[in-house]
Amino acid sequence: MLELTGKAAIGRVVLRGKEYVVAIRPYRKGLVLSVLYYKSEVVPIENIEELQRLVVVREDELKLAKTIVEKMSSTFEWEKYKDRYREAIEKLLEKKLWKIEEGEEEGEEEEKREGDILEQLKASLKILEAKNKK
Repeated sequence: MLELTGKAAIGRVVLRGKEYVVAIRPYRKGLVLSVLYYKSEVVPIENIEELQRLVVVREDELKLAKTIVEKMSSTFEWEKYKDRYREAIEKLLEKKLWKIEEGEEEGEEEEKREGDILEQLKASLKILEAKNKK
């Protein structure tokens, strides 16, 4: 119905513990949710000092800027963009998990070494007893 009427729905959603106002619009066979700003979060352009002065862009500057944008433009490749935050968290969790697993293995290995040392001491004692008998 939104597509037929050319309208968007307005709603609220909570993300990361904060409530946002959202616009819900039709897109292809689904819907798109766009986060909107509250009125208090929007600064009127008139209040931004840097934008009060008229900036004159020379023709050669405009041409150079256009050339740079064209040279830097390429097709968008999703593969180049990864959720680095999530990857860092996963690495951290894997490292912690690895330490826990290593800790168990180290404990087991220490028990083996203690057992090995005990066996070695017993063997040394037997050798000494054999020497003393001679």
